[in-house]
Amino acid sequence: MNDHTQSFFTLDIGTRSIVGLYAVKDESGYTLKQIEVLEHEERAMLDGQIHNIPAVASLINKIKERIEAVHGPIQKASVAAAGRALKTMRAVEKLPLPKEHHMTTDDIRQLELSAVQRAQYDLALQGETDDRLKYQCVGYSVMNRYLDKEPMGSLEDQMGEEAEVEVIATFLPRMVIDSLSSALHKADLEMEGLTLEPIAAINVLVPPSMRRLNVALVDVGAGTSDIAVTEGGTVIGYGMVPVAGDEITEAISDAYLLDFPEAEDLKRRIHGQEEVTIQDILGFEHTYHTSDIQTAIQTSVGELASKISHEILRLNGKSPRAVMLVGGGSLTPGLTDMLEQALELPAQRVAVRDMNAIASLTVESNKGTGPDMVTPAGIAIASQEYPIQYVTLTLNHERLRMFDIKDLTVGDALVAGGIDISRLHGRPGIAKIVHVNGKNVTLAGSHGTPASIMKNGAPASLNDTIRSKDILEVEPGNNGTEAEVTAGELCESFRTVHIQWNNESVYLPELIYINGSHGKAEQIVQDRDRIQTYPVRTIRDALLYLKENEVLRKSTRSVNVDHSNLTIPTGVLTKNGVNCTGEEMIDEGDHIATKPLQQPDEITIEDLCTLMEIPIETSINLILNGENLQLTKPKTTLYKDGVELSPKDIVQPGDQLHTHETFVTFTFQDLFRQVDLHLEPQPGYKLLLEKNGAATQLTETLNEGDRIDIQMIEVNK
Repeated sequence: MNDHTQSFFTLDIGTRSIVGLYAVKDESGYTLKQIEVLEHEERAMLDGQIHNIPAVASLINKIKERIEAVHGPIQKASVAAAGRALKTMRAVEKLPLPKEHHMTTDDIRQLELSAVQRAQYDLALQGETDDRLKYQCVGYSVMNRYLDKEPMGSLEDQMGEEAEVEVIATFLPRMVIDSLSSALHKADLEMEGLTLEPIAAINVLVPPSMRRLNVALVDVGAGTSDIAVTEGGTVIGYGMVPVAGDEITEAISDAYLLDFPEAEDLKRRIHGQEEVTIQDILGFEHTYHTSDIQTAIQTSVGELASKISHEILRLNGKSPRAVMLVGGGSLTPGLTDMLEQALELPAQRVAVRDMNAIASLTVESNKGTGPDMVTPAGIAIASQEYPIQYVTLTLNHERLRMFDIKDLTVGDALVAGGIDISRLHGRPGIAKIVHVNGKNVTLAGSHGTPASIMKNGAPASLNDTIRSKDILEVEPGNNGTEAEVTAGELCESFRTVHIQWNNESVYLPELIYINGSHGKAEQIVQDRDRIQTYPVRTIRDALLYLKENEVLRKSTRSVNVDHSNLTIPTGVLTKNGVNCTGEEMIDEGDHIATKPLQQPDEITIEDLCTLMEIPIETSINLILNGENLQLTKPKTTLYKDGVELSPKDIVQPGDQLHTHETFVTFTFQDLFRQVDLHLEPQPGYKLLLEKNGAATQLTETLNEGDRIDIQMIEVNK
């Protein structure tokens, strides 16, 4: 063996048998030198798990001795974990996002790993305990990404309220690895590498360049059929159905009265033969056409095809583009046709693959190259090309052993170490919702701080790669604090008014009421508070803020006129030197002042009518004998308790007053009552009345602007 040749020993520990392979690797590829197969003498294996470690170790030792007799001593072996031991779970995880926050690669990694841990926890709950550390994640793929419920191709640099990912993760029970390691140890072998049966078969039949295709690989063994599905460049799921070749063997045994080994032999002999001769358990010999035997097992083959197709559809969600069959059970007559029918695939989209499909492999062994040897050969190659080795490191002062199935990261180590990724970053502080001026306002708490992650004493992120002997120290981040906002900060958009109050400069911010009570700008608002703010608009607002409420009481007098309340300034309060009430608007720079009064100013009916713009009198303008004249008559009369009041009567606080308005016309009689013309009757004279140049009567109505002439004239004129 030259310097460029490497030899290796691989074991495929199956339910019915153990296959040992001795191969060499050189520059041209792989050469399979020797294959040894021994069947279990008892049920030492069940569903991919070793149940009798000494019995399995004994069989391994016999195979090792046979190969050592030809190729010399062997100290190491690579093994595969059965596909049926793999557990595939889907899980969804959500991440609330802070406002105006762009998602980083660390955010995305944290979200994905949290989803993996969710799947790990859900898987643990299916058993008798919720101990998720019973399972080791051996790979995961992101199926879907969402931002605010909308599908997204990538979450990096995105902003929104909530991010969400859906992952499909594959796990291996730790006890499967522990039992394999123990069986090898008892056979004086060291575990050189570990691979997974479905991955081994996929790697040799569906290389990465083909995994963009949606293809299903089915390893039909004796007791189970293991399934792996590829799409989009990765393996998206693993599955298993607990039916395989043994069910067909049992159908032959029942139909032809054969014991199980004889039925198994008959199942293998019907390939390539037209007739077969058998001897039943009663000793009678029979010769059958193989077509008759195929008809007898058709129902069982149909059930096997139905269960395999159902599991493929469950894993894939639809029919794949093609199906590859390996394993001894793949040669079951009619299985390929029935799978095509069950999956509604075109003809020749389901095919059996044997070792000849492995381009890089040369077989020198005399054990055959059928589909039953594809998985063992795949394990041999995968143990060299894609070995799963251990990485040992320290996490928070405790040793952690991980399977080196890919470029491991700090995040993978935290998942394996049971650290809750979803709680790694400090959670945001509790938000508050307050009601401000009729609108709900959400006040976010402070952001949580990120975790402190140190690798070998230097800061690290979840995406940093790890190696054996690395030392990781992780301290979760601190949670944020609850929102702390003052009422003034919520109301800072309202104006502040500057005035002079009794010759002192005063700044008046808006008035704040919290839950109906007067609040302060520096007061911290609480969840569900109801806040109402009032900008300082009137003098009353200003006096309330200045706590000068008593001025409002002294500066006005209230009376009721025609059932309406009226507030009358008394002279106590002035705005820019003019008497005012608290209801007047206030403006920037106003001078508001109070002045002491021994007694309130007296307010007459005349003052009241002026304030209310009630006309007490009405008048018209005339020209009398060439001179201007104004005639005036009462128009509105005020009454108190039915008694008519004069314009000079004083208004008392609380008076109940009523008004009466008169329809007014002016005549010559009104003119004579107001003007003394000194017209004395004289003999031989008479009174001449003219309005606007025409003779008129004393009863004539006078109007605005009339020209009146009145004089005594001689009768003969």
